[in-house]
Amino acid sequence: MNAKALIFIFIYLMGTFFSVQVSLAEMRERQYLHILKESGQYKEAYEEYEAAIAKDPESVPLVLDFVELLIDMERFDEAWNQLEKIGREDINAVNGDDKRRIALNKAGIFMKREEFDKALSEIEPFADSRDDRFFIADVYLMGGEWKESLKVLGEVGGLPYYTPYERDLARKKMVYVRKHYNPRINADGGIVDSSTHGTIPWGAVSGSVPIGQNNRIATSYLWLDDGGFFSVALNGSQSRFPPVDSYELLLSITDDGDGGGSVKKTFCPTRRSRAELKGYYNEVEREVTPLMAVFALKKGASLGLYHRFSDTLTGSCKYEYSDYTQDRGCMNILNIGGVRTQHLSVERPTLNHIVAMLVIEGSGDENYVAHHVYMPSYTFRLSYPVSDEYYSDHVAFKIGLGYLFGIDNEGFSFSPGCSFDLHVHGDVSLTGGAEYRLDEISGEGEWRINGGVEMIF
Repeated sequence: MNAKALIFIFIYLMGTFFSVQVSLAEMRERQYLHILKESGQYKEAYEEYEAAIAKDPESVPLVLDFVELLIDMERFDEAWNQLEKIGREDINAVNGDDKRRIALNKAGIFMKREEFDKALSEIEPFADSRDDRFFIADVYLMGGEWKESLKVLGEVGGLPYYTPYERDLARKKMVYVRKHYNPRINADGGIVDSSTHGTIPWGAVSGSVPIGQNNRIATSYLWLDDGGFFSVALNGSQSRFPPVDSYELLLSITDDGDGGGSVKKTFCPTRRSRAELKGYYNEVEREVTPLMAVFALKKGASLGLYHRFSDTLTGSCKYEYSDYTQDRGCMNILNIGGVRTQHLSVERPTLNHIVAMLVIEGSGDENYVAHHVYMPSYTFRLSYPVSDEYYSDHVAFKIGLGYLFGIDNEGFSFSPGCSFDLHVHGDVSLTGGAEYRLDEISGEGEWRINGGVEMIF
């Protein structure tokens, strides 16, 4: 072998060696930046990405990593500008994996801007790709194409190409999509057994189907001992990206021909806050036992405020005014409370500590409405999961303790109970529960027992 050939081989090997070293150094730098991003150190990661791109502005994978950070930081305009810079280069020089990442990042920006049709158009060329299937399924779901989302998730759950974790996650997501988007029928029934008012049986049948991309139409028939109540409701949301503002419009009629309706609007001013405003006319009372016994209708309004202070602490405040037909009276009800959630072990049983203050001011017939009551209370509720990880089946037990203050007397209240939600076969679930209520002021005991079945299609 002559000297020229040896020199050529030496130069080639040295070039390969330094190229590999540069590639390894770039990989290590990207891994470090990725760790910063995933650990939530956005400010440090942003500065490091800018410095890295300044040293190597031609690295498309590095720029795309930076774009993903900008999307996480909700700096969408800046992320879009970075993608546009890549687009202005010779797109044919970008490899297939980077082209896919460019399209998915654009889709992510469109989703954040709630431009879901544009997001769908970006992912369509890569819809059959085996990568990023969960993101593609989310785009379909947010775009109102929940059937396509189920199809994508079904492919992940059924192919050995994906890891066991990915297949399990796909099945969990399928359960969620079917539970919230598929048509369903519910049948429920129960009794309220009071020592004063006797036994009050009730039953309800309801069903709902999706309409368009953001709406559902629901019908129901409620039967109580002294009458029936039929309603048709339209439920919808103004956004497909949580948290969402939503609305409900409901029309109703009783067996006696009394028409009614209600309007409910839900606002989400922040990701942790929610407000519900509702007005109603000729709605059936389903909580106060003496009014349930006579199939009482009411008109009024309510306002509820809810805020999640942390992952384990939630507060609420609800005010409701109700005016009952046939001059039975009216009530002002204020309920202020908080819930502290405690996870007991890795098996995910949870203990909820609930504190509340109930205030009722009313006027009218004392046989039906309370005139002056306020009650501080504490309830603890233990919820234990009893199914596999794909379903949220659980059995719960609770004990409520309170102290009632009335106009002329006062005393303790006691309300133990249990409930369950169990998936039994396919898309069929059973729900139910029992509660006993006792207070020293009236000296009356009361059982409330209910059960139901839900079928998802």
